[in-house]
Amino acid sequence: AMHGADILVECLKAQGVRALFGMPGTQNIHLYDALLRRGGIDHYLIRNEQGATLMANGYARATGEVGVALTVPGPGSTNAATGLGDALTDCVPVLLVTGGTEVAHDGRDRSKVFHGLDQAPFFAPISRFYARSERPEEIAAIADLMATWQRPALLVGNNVIAAGATAELRALAEALSAPALMTRLGKGALSDAHPLCVSSCSAKLGRQILAQADGLLIVGARLTQIDTAGWTLELPQSRAQLDPDPAELGREVDIAAGAAGDLRQSLALLLEDLQKNTSLKNQWNGFLAKTRTSITAARPPLSLMATMRQTMADDAIAVVDVTSIAYRAFDEFPVYQPRTFLYPCYYVTLGYAVAAAIGAKVACPERQVVAFCGDGGFQMTACELATAAEYGIGAIFVVVNDGGLLAIRGSQETAFDGRTIDTDMQVPHLADMARAMGVRGVRIEGEEGFADAFAEALQHDGSTVIEVMMVDRRDEIISRVPWIHPD
Repeated sequence: AMHGADILVECLKAQGVRALFGMPGTQNIHLYDALLRRGGIDHYLIRNEQGATLMANGYARATGEVGVALTVPGPGSTNAATGLGDALTDCVPVLLVTGGTEVAHDGRDRSKVFHGLDQAPFFAPISRFYARSERPEEIAAIADLMATWQRPALLVGNNVIAAGATAELRALAEALSAPALMTRLGKGALSDAHPLCVSSCSAKLGRQILAQADGLLIVGARLTQIDTAGWTLELPQSRAQLDPDPAELGREVDIAAGAAGDLRQSLALLLEDLQKNTSLKNQWNGFLAKTRTSITAARPPLSLMATMRQTMADDAIAVVDVTSIAYRAFDEFPVYQPRTFLYPCYYVTLGYAVAAAIGAKVACPERQVVAFCGDGGFQMTACELATAAEYGIGAIFVVVNDGGLLAIRGSQETAFDGRTIDTDMQVPHLADMARAMGVRGVRIEGEEGFADAFAEALQHDGSTVIEVMMVDRRDEIISRVPWIHPD
């Protein structure tokens, strides 16, 4: 006979779920027994439930499939909530299957039962669903508006990647010869090798393009606080918008025309309508290439990450934590394929990269997966290295040991006449910590030996932690944090 746990496992399999991340406990032992008996789904034991939803998060971002986590209720759920908050704000498909209260105790005060937590209101703010509708008749109005633009620009968000519409985006950009500016989550929707790609809408190049454009098509971008610098980013006055969610049309900025629906269809229909207009002209006249050259010529290479990019495969997955050096990665770290740059864009989840990289490697075992971390974030979730060791998951973890929370230290120095408090920290020998967890640990002084250490790690079958000592370069690192020292 099939029990509820068996039905759930079979439903997950029917939906194509291949991997689960979690920890068995009192309320889910029947589910785990069903996994054991029925087979067909791999399970990865985590060390903390935050790791479960962050691994599921990395898995989902790398594949576009749903990432699934299993926890007990109460502390299991609250630990897992950080990964769900990150998934909500970055629109990542993550499912948490958690235990509940025994049916016999349904009417009791939840704070008086085992693992007491009223989970429905707890999870309500960090879960979401929306439906989609297609309005092709509104595409023509967008095409008519765009026909009046001489210097069109595109502002591209993650929904283009989620819809599998990257080819349609590229075709539209090329037909218009229009610069395509990426939001944080949109990075990778168009290859950074493409001459029309502008990797970050709010960095110096993006701002200059927006200042010169006379029309903007917003494609699957939610116009968040971070992408728009608190909604102060100056956009062209003439705007149109395509989005899968009708509620997003005109929500953050006024638009002259908009259409909600599947972005693959919408972009294809729009291009078809635009190509009927023989009077389309573009007057960018090489502005993008000239401006890009002048900006890139004046700045030094992105510390460590530039070396990583030279060595990594084009389809390698970079999983980047919230750390000082990486803030410029949106603008300066090239990405050539969608779903190969994973970052906690809007929840800004410090400690994200270790667990998410493990999830990404489970999802894509044939590809290189590299996490880039600071010492603060790394220590938050380094316990999950034991999961990588237990299952032979071979990712690379590059950790900058600079002895502090440098971005916050820099903010303190700037705001308070050089005064700082509790942004220096005693950092353990992280390579030694890695070895204690069962993975390979390498410690190098500064950047000199990094290229060789990184190339060697790419050839290693298991996981490697490369600890890069940069305590003596703290001021230099702080000087390149864009929100402390902008362009």
